Amino acid sequence: MIRDKYSRKRDFFYNLSPWILAAACVLLFFVLTLFAVNNYQREKKLMVEALIQKGGTIIRFISSSSRESMRANFRGSQTPLPWEEHVKIAMEQAVEQPGVDYVVLVGLHDRVIAGAGEGGFEKNLTASTRSFLSSLKTHDARVFISRDIKDEKGRKRYFQVAAPFKPVGVPGRFPGMGGRSGMNQRMMHNLGHQSMFEGFKREMDRLGRMQPILIVQLNSEQFSYPIRRQILQMVILLLVFGLVAVGGFLSLLTLRGLKGSRLRLGKIEKELQRSERLAALGKMAAGVAHELRNPLSSIKGLALLLKSKSSDEGSSVETVDILVQEVERLNRSIEELLDYAKPAKLNKINLNINVVVEKTIQLVAMDIQAQGISLDSHLAEGLPEIMVDEDKLNQVFLNLFLNGIQAMANGGILTVSSIRRGDTIAVVIEDTGSGVAESNLARVFDPYFTTKNDGTGLGLAMSSKIVEEHEGKIILTSEPGKGTRVEVILPAVSG
Repeated sequence: MIRDKYSRKRDFFYNLSPWILAAACVLLFFVLTLFAVNNYQREKKLMVEALIQKGGTIIRFISSSSRESMRANFRGSQTPLPWEEHVKIAMEQAVEQPGVDYVVLVGLHDRVIAGAGEGGFEKNLTASTRSFLSSLKTHDARVFISRDIKDEKGRKRYFQVAAPFKPVGVPGRFPGMGGRSGMNQRMMHNLGHQSMFEGFKREMDRLGRMQPILIVQLNSEQFSYPIRRQILQMVILLLVFGLVAVGGFLSLLTLRGLKGSRLRLGKIEKELQRSERLAALGKMAAGVAHELRNPLSSIKGLALLLKSKSSDEGSSVETVDILVQEVERLNRSIEELLDYAKPAKLNKINLNINVVVEKTIQLVAMDIQAQGISLDSHLAEGLPEIMVDEDKLNQVFLNLFLNGIQAMANGGILTVSSIRRGDTIAVVIEDTGSGVAESNLARVFDPYFTTKNDGTGLGLAMSSKIVEEHEGKIILTSEPGKGTRVEVILPAVSG
C-alpha cells in the first residue's frame, strides 16, 4: 500500500513536470525579453542624446564661426561680404567633421539659402522636411529638434538636428543691436567708422528678417553600433532560451521514455516470470504424467478384469464403472496438462474466420437453447482469410462460448461479432452474465486458476496459449454483474 502511494505521487510529479517546464520557459522568456528590451531602449536613448549633442555642437560652431568671420571682415579694409558667404565658409568647415553628412540653411518660405556636404543636400525641401521644420516654430527658439530618417532605398539611416540660426547681435530676435550703447558702442569704436558699422547692422537686420533655420544631417552608423550590439545580444539570448527550452523538452522526453521503458521492462519481467513458471509447470507435468499414467492404466485394467469376472450385476459392477470413469477423467486431465505444457504443432491453413465461428456456434447451439440464452450474431462479410489451425482455433472459441454460457445461468444475451481492424481480424464475444471480479482479471489466464467448482482452470490458459502461437492476442474485460467481453485478435493473410 505504501509502495502504491509512492507510485501515485511519482506519477503525479511526472504528469506535472511538463507544466512546470512550460511555466519556467514562459517566465525565462519574459525575463529575457524585458531585459533585452530595456537595454535596447536605453542604448537607443543614449544614441539619440549623443547625436543631438553632436548636432547642437555643429550648429553652435557654425554660428560662432560665421559671427567671428563677419566681424573680422568688417574690421578689415577689404570689401565686406554678404553674411551668406561667411555662413557657407563655416558650413564647409563643419562638414569636414567625421559623421556629418551635410548642413543646410533654410530661410523664409522654406527656401534653401546655402548648404554644404559631400552627400549633397535638398535643393527643394520635401513635404516631410517642411513638416519637420514647422514643428520648430511652435517651440522655444532655444530648442533643438531632431528626427531619424532613412535614405530613398531604405538601406541607410540618418539623423537630422535643426535649430534657429542665431549669431549674437541680430536685432529683434537677437537683442543688443538696437541702440548705440554697450556692446554696439564698443563695436563702433573698434570698427572706427560709422558707415562700416551701419553696413554690419544692415546685414544683421537682413539675417534676422529671414528667420533662418540650420539643419545638420549626421550619419548615424558610428552611433548605431551599440544598437546593433544590443540586437545581437537579444538574438543570442533568444537562441540560448531556445536551446534551454529544447534541452528541457528533450530531458522531459527522456524522463518519460525512461518511465515508459520501466513500465515495459516491468511488463516484460512479468511475462518472463510467467514463462519461467509455465516452463517449470511443463517439466512437472511431464514427470507427473509419466508417474501417474502407468498406475492409472493398471488400475483401469484391474477394474475391467474385476468387472468381467464378477457375476453380480449389482453394486459391485457400478463401483467398478465409477472407478473406470474416474481413471478416464484423470487421464483426460493429464492429457490437458501435457497439451498445455508442451509446444503445439500447428497445422495451419488459409480460411475465413467466420467459418470457424459458425461451426463452434453449431456445437454449443443445444447448450444455448437449454439455458434460455439469446444469440446475437454479427459476422462481417468479405473478411480476408487468416492462416490458422482450424481445430485449435475451434477449441479457443468453444472454451470462450462455454464460459459465456456458464456465466448466464438464468439466461441472457450472447453476442458474437467479427470485424476487420487494419491488418488484423477481431472476433468479439460478449455475454450478460455475472462477470469477473476486478481482483481476478489479472489471473484469468493463469493455469489452474478458476472460480468454478468443477473447473480445471486450463480453459482460458490454453486459449491464450493457442492465440499467442498464432501471433495474435486475447483481451478480456469484465464488469461484475454486467458481463464479460473477450476479443480474439489474429493477423490477416497479407496480399
